[in-house]
Amino acid sequence: MDFWFSEMHTSNVKMSIRVEKQLFSGTSDFQRIDVFDSPESSPNRTNSPTTR
Repeated sequence: MDFWFSEMHTSNVKMSIRVEKQLFSGTSDFQRIDVFDSPESSPNRTNSPTTR
């Protein structure tokens, strides 16, 4: 099963990224903070422009 994180910016714009695992989740006085590992952020990703 794929896990995706999506964030709505406006009613017409949504950003989504595939998530491999959640590294951290916490809250501050002002916001929720989530840190994810994804294929896009992995230094060894197979679709890297430098490995094409």
